[in-house]
Amino acid sequence: MRVYIPLASSGKQRQYVSGEVRDALKAQTVPCEIVECVTEGEIHSQRNYSPARIKGEVTSRNDCIQQAITSGDEYFIMADRDRVPIPSTIADLQTAIIANAAIGMVSAVESRHCKWPDIGFIICRSEVFKQLSIVNLYGGCLCREVNEAIEKMGFKATIITGNYTKEV
Repeated sequence: MRVYIPLASSGKQRQYVSGEVRDALKAQTVPCEIVECVTEGEIHSQRNYSPARIKGEVTSRNDCIQQAITSGDEYFIMADRDRVPIPSTIADLQTAIIANAAIGMVSAVESRHCKWPDIGFIICRSEVFKQLSIVNLYGGCLCREVNEAIEKMGFKATIITGNYTKEV
């Protein structure tokens, strides 16, 4: 299983995946490989909704999707660099998506910002992520855009409830 992590770089600055997140991904009950997707853009900050920050986030998430398409994986896992998963997160995401063919995306993060499942730690079916392209339709609410795109494909987006990740 590959876990794609969107990161931004700007000039001499670059985002990194923390040791805590790396250790938590290595401790998953399902073995996984970390794939860092670094693209040029303003360094991400959850509380910064500038157009440059949003553009950088959109670009790095789309880069993750393109790398996953190239890999030929059956499932696509994307995790924010600041999401520390518990050891069963990936296995539980897999179980949830395999259990119901109507589900196209499962999130391990409850949204603080909107009513849609958060895209901070997700798994998608290949037939979903191969059609997914994020363009920032709503001025920063990428969760809404991704969820609506999945529904237009005829799939559902859902969330596994519980404390599956913590933010660092």
